[in-house]
Amino acid sequence: MGMGRGIVAEHPKAGAAEPWHQPSRGAALRDLVLGASDGLVTVLSFAAGVSASLGSSHQVVLAGISEMFAGATSMGLGAYLGARSQHEYYQQQRVQEEYEMRTIPEVEREEVRNIFAKKGFSGALLDEIVETITSDEQRWLDTMMREEVGVDETSLGRPVRSGMLVGLSYIVGALFPLFPYFLFSAWPALFWSIGITFIALFAQGWAKAAFTAAKRWPSALQTVAMGACGTAVCYFISRAVVALIGG
Repeated sequence: MGMGRGIVAEHPKAGAAEPWHQPSRGAALRDLVLGASDGLVTVLSFAAGVSASLGSSHQVVLAGISEMFAGATSMGLGAYLGARSQHEYYQQQRVQEEYEMRTIPEVEREEVRNIFAKKGFSGALLDEIVETITSDEQRWLDTMMREEVGVDETSLGRPVRSGMLVGLSYIVGALFPLFPYFLFSAWPALFWSIGITFIALFAQGWAKAAFTAAKRWPSALQTVAMGACGTAVCYFISRAVVALIGG
């Protein structure tokens, strides 16, 4: 209720953009959460898995730093290529729609009619909507991309920004589980690392809820639980690999 009252009180004038509806902000939040969560969980599980085999905290730090930069590079490139692929798909579909509008305009007009008929419009009002949309080629194309293809250009991530955010947030997240190994020997550092990482995951879930208007405690606890599950899986896999190699 408090949030709702704040939105109503701060609502912009009619026709103005609503500041809380920003698709690009959602994409940035997704990238930050993805990178930081992966950095926290992956490096914690990696450090836990190698602590027993390496023994020395100095060696764990060196191995962890190597993994941190390798993981950040991999995640950043993956995010960049993923966002770039979205843009390429969008452009390919846009070219296809433009071709169809030129070669089979009546079919495309009928598709517009069907789209808005399913939304509950009919009769003269539906005819007017179809005429208004199809009378402007840019408006028509944007409508088909959004309604038929299901892709809105404003929701696409920016490839370079997406790659940078994921990569940098991975490094920031990875520093939390690594930090105790700079101060303690391997086994005490492991327990400190687990505690610090889970606190960071809790804070991340709490902060995420502030951006998404979700309930903060469930969001924070869910993030910790998912991180704990991911850490356990990665830990046992890494221990199995170490055992196999060592055996």
